Amino acid sequence: MSEMHVTVSLSEALAQKLWQQRTKSRVRRATAMAVLAAAAVAVSCGGDSGIRIEGRLLRADGSPAAGVNLGFTAFADVFYRGETDGDGHYAFVASSVGTDGMLHAYLSGQLGDALIGIAVQSSGDDVSVPTIKEWAPALTIAKDGAGDSTVTWAKPPDGIEPSYRVELAQGEPDWPVVPLWRSDVLDSPMYRVPPEVAEDHAAIVRVTAGNLDDCGLFDRDICVTQQSTWASLPLGSIVPLSRGATCTVGNGDLEEPLLTFGRPPCPITDGLATTAMFTCPARGCPEDVVINLGAETTVNQVVVHSGSLEERGGSKLVVETSLNGAIFDEAASFDVRSYWDFYALVPFEAPVQARFVRLHRERGNLKGLADVAVF
Repeated sequence: MSEMHVTVSLSEALAQKLWQQRTKSRVRRATAMAVLAAAAVAVSCGGDSGIRIEGRLLRADGSPAAGVNLGFTAFADVFYRGETDGDGHYAFVASSVGTDGMLHAYLSGQLGDALIGIAVQSSGDDVSVPTIKEWAPALTIAKDGAGDSTVTWAKPPDGIEPSYRVELAQGEPDWPVVPLWRSDVLDSPMYRVPPEVAEDHAAIVRVTAGNLDDCGLFDRDICVTQQSTWASLPLGSIVPLSRGATCTVGNGDLEEPLLTFGRPPCPITDGLATTAMFTCPARGCPEDVVINLGAETTVNQVVVHSGSLEERGGSKLVVETSLNGAIFDEAASFDVRSYWDFYALVPFEAPVQARFVRLHRERGNLKGLADVAVF
């Protein structure tokens, strides 16, 4: 561990600015939130004065994980690195806590085939992180009897809670371009990829193991996760009814749409989960999107991908259908559970005949909408 001592302080104004520049990464999001609450934090690496965060890393065979490069951050955009010693031990020191009386910090590094993440918080006491043993995820991808992709993996070693989350993205394993899907927390090492999510994409998948139920925003004093590398999924074969359909973006208070997209420029039916980022013109932000399927057909469900939503949880997204584009009936609704990357597979109670499908936000707007697939 380097003995270099670095101290950085953060002003209230800069803390506010960092929060306003919130990134999509959960880790950076949590550290930025901690900054906003703390307003002033000083961090050092390798010193002896302050709150000491220490632990040990082991290889899968139980031998010390020496020379593992670890990153340490106590607030967004300030980052330090150090290495484990010959016995696999590491230590970082924060020279003071914030004005909220708490230190919030995050450590990360590559341990074998998995990326480890260690989130800690302390009111002043030193933190001893339980020993972490290397996890070899060994992702196995196969087709089941129905032709759908299933992903299985090895259970994590002792010390890592056996709960999991699966993520899908569009891109290549060494270059994941666009987030596509994130599962709920799972309690078994197997996941069937919904074919309506995979569609006909060349998708990639990874798995995170750890205490995921309450690990997102420093809900625990110590939170440890390990994450596999990306692996390729077999090419999907389902194409939604809405692929390439025209759409209009509107505001519930206006008779005329805010934006109209012909074929094929509609950014939410192009099959790419990149955030459309509709602008908010003078007439207001978009509150609903209407997809024109071109002809009457049977509709069973929709899949929604969103890069961000303006309001936090507590509001509903309502899916409505219409034959003429003038009179809409509610077909399904679901609660917004996440402010950031948001995904939902919404089945209808019964098949519906429709030509138009409308997605409406009861509160907030839809300017961060990425993709809507109708099946």
